[in-house]
Amino acid sequence: MMQNNFLLWQKKKNLFLMEGMWTRFFPAVEKARQFMDDGIIGPITAVISDFGFDAGDSGAYPKDISNVRDGDPIYHSSLGGGALLWAGPYPIAAGLLPFKTEAPQRIAASGVSDSVTNVELSCAIGLNFKTPGGTAPSATCTDNMLNKRIGCPARGACVSLFTAIDSESTETTTYIGPSGRIVVETPSHCPTHLSLHLKSQGRGSISSTHFHFPLPSLPSNAVTNADNNYFYYPNSMGFAYEAAAVSRIIAAGLTECPQYTAEECLNTMNIISRSRELVLQH
Repeated sequence: MMQNNFLLWQKKKNLFLMEGMWTRFFPAVEKARQFMDDGIIGPITAVISDFGFDAGDSGAYPKDISNVRDGDPIYHSSLGGGALLWAGPYPIAAGLLPFKTEAPQRIAASGVSDSVTNVELSCAIGLNFKTPGGTAPSATCTDNMLNKRIGCPARGACVSLFTAIDSESTETTTYIGPSGRIVVETPSHCPTHLSLHLKSQGRGSISSTHFHFPLPSLPSNAVTNADNNYFYYPNSMGFAYEAAAVSRIIAAGLTECPQYTAEECLNTMNIISRSRELVLQH
């Protein structure tokens, strides 16, 4: 597959390679990763993540599908249109976060495609992992309810994802373990808020802590675009997090970022490819 060739080429040439998954560099996501690595909520047994938007908010549906210049590229399959390639990488990368480089055992997908343009408009993806995500609780988690559990040990993990270009979804990501939940708040692909919900004794007994991570300030010489806005998309100042991290990695002579490795990128692409096959099959 082409994506495998990219990795082989990268290793052979010893060059830096990374998909530009800026979400992984936001402090809220870094904090969520830290919580999971510290075992704060125990092993991750489930992830729920969604990212859907209405493409009609900013682009027109093509009147002549044979003309790739007609309408928004998001509706042209020959230009890589469709929900899975435009919005899908975000919930997929979010779903893979606790499992690092582990690939899912099984991939299931169901969705709605447009019979005129032959692009998927929405898709629900289910992933199954042989082992739970995150790590075992650290020694600092002595008061965590996980140490008092008498239920079945974690045996694996399920991940539920949704993406769409015909409707706007809530856009949150929730990581679930036996001792609580970590929620990357909306908009979870460029978040500034995170919440930690720790379980106490008994069902429904939760204590919550909320975290806010303000975006970097605009530079003094920032200019606006034609619409008199600084950016076209929400929280775009957050690209500074990724830019700074990549600069540090390249300066250190490394060939990938630990926040989003080439192996994780490959897993994301394989999930997209398989999901598109399942949704667009006739």
